[in-house]
Amino acid sequence: MKRETGFLLIIGFFTAIASPVFAQDVQNRPSPVQPSSILGPQLIVWSEMQKPEPIPQPVPTPKQTQNSERKPEQPVSPSVQQQNTDAIADQNRSRLSNRRDQ
Repeated sequence: MKRETGFLLIIGFFTAIASPVFAQDVQNRPSPVQPSSILGPQLIVWSEMQKPEPIPQPVPTPKQTQNSERKPEQPVSPSVQQQNTDAIADQNRSRLSNRRDQ
């Protein structure tokens, strides 16, 4: 039993040591020079130079101000919404059947 445990410890030790030994060569190499046709780094530098500005809010037209002064519409009840959905589905079915008949 001790012999098997010792053997497993030795194999585990060599496995742990072998990984860094056979790993890829890690050297500090300078990054390759990219051709000027690649715009990525240039765009990054350009975007870092920009100053953030808020988007101007649109000025409401007189029609929009009149509409906003109106009383808000009452919400549509679920049964009316279901009826509208059913009517649209029926229209679509009839259109499809008309296309098949042609």
